[in-house]
Amino acid sequence: TSVVDPHLSELTDEKVLVRMRGGASDKAEDTLVKALGSNPALKIQDREAISGEIGGAIDMLLKMLYGLLAMAVLIAVLGVVNTLAMSV
Repeated sequence: TSVVDPHLSELTDEKVLVRMRGGASDKAEDTLVKALGSNPALKIQDREAISGEIGGAIDMLLKMLYGLLAMAVLIAVLGVVNTLAMSV
């Protein structure tokens, strides 16, 4: 049985940060998994995993921005070519 089970209908916290005495380790992660149960809604991450997730989101945002910029440049070039073609 999980520590979280009695509160699942009222679970509103999106993140809970825990500072372990020994720091982040595999043993500490196993202890948290055992205490919280195997609920798929719960995700246990260390500092590196969180920063990697945030970095991935920023990378995706930058790629979308670069894609939009490339499309804007392409449309601008097509507009210039169209204008030059109509003037001939």
